[in-house]
Formats: sequence, C-alpha cells, structure tokens
Amino acid sequence: KRGLIINISSIATKKVFENASIYTATKNAIIGLSNSLREEVRKNNVKFVNVFLGATYTDIWDEGFKEEHKDLMILPRNVAKIIHGIIKMSETDDLMVEDITIKPKLGDL
Repeated sequence: KRGLIINISSIATKKVFENASIYTATKNAIIGLSNSLREEVRKNNVKFVNVFLGATYTDIWDEGFKEEHKDLMILPRNVAKIIHGIIKMSETDDLMVEDITIKPKLGDL
C-alpha cells in the first residue's frame, strides 16, 4: 500500500479574518479530518500533506479586489511548483512532509 493525499487549505486556519467564519470553519474541519486519518493510515505508507496558502490569485476573490491586489498574491503556477516538489519529496520512504505554509512575500492581505 502506498498513497499521497494533499489538502490545499488556507492560512485562515491559522489566523482569524473578519467575515470568514464559515470558510474558516470548513477549512478547519478538513484539517482535523486529515490529521486524524494521517495517524490511522501512517503505518500503511499513506501520506497526508496539508498545504496552508495565503492569498492566492484565484477566482475565490471578487474580480475588482483580485485585480487590485494581484501583485500581493501568490500565483497558482507557483503553488503548482511547490505541490510538484511535495510529490517528489513524498517518494522518500523515511520522511513525511505533514504541513507546509505558503504566504505571499509581503505577508497576509
């Protein structure tokens, strides 16, 4: 048996943002589930990685806000590069990347 599950989550699980209560609650629920499942299947060589992203240039944002803050956001292609690196690292049997936090270089919006 072997596997890799990568959860793309949000920095909102680590920092409180106004008007994001439902979003934050659902993201935290998935993280709790993933962390529990990780422990249940760890011995079967199934790996879970939680990726906590800061503001990322995606359609979750209102178009005006997204364009105004584009230079302050992570680009999806850079997230893809990091995910590719996580996949490569997971091929190593003696380690497991469990959590990784990625923020824009200037921090949270």
